Amino acid sequence: MQARGLDMERTPRLGMAHDDAAITPAETCRYDVCALVPSAFQADHSVNVAEIAGGCFAIAEFMGTAHEIESAWDQIFRACLPLSSLQPDDWPCLEICRGRSANAKTGIFRCDLCLPVKTL
Repeated sequence: MQARGLDMERTPRLGMAHDDAAITPAETCRYDVCALVPSAFQADHSVNVAEIAGGCFAIAEFMGTAHEIESAWDQIFRACLPLSSLQPDDWPCLEICRGRSANAKTGIFRCDLCLPVKTL
């Protein structure tokens, strides 16, 4: 991001999970790391540009470490979702981070867990 002039403090970053790490072997698990860029941003041989479609999301705030985020997602899928009138939609989950990255000492970071949903 720094090499391309993107400010880590102001540029929202997204993680996009394409697979469930609980059932997909680690070597085939897909996870894209993204940053919101201006429309004039140019892709090159090492950076792709893509548009992420909008939609309806169930959103939960998360604050913790990378090791704790999996259980936060589990909580959404196993405890919260069954109590709602929603079901997962057929596109990737997002993790949206704004502001500073993880605390260097503790590894704690804050993000929004965004589950694409549709009504049952």
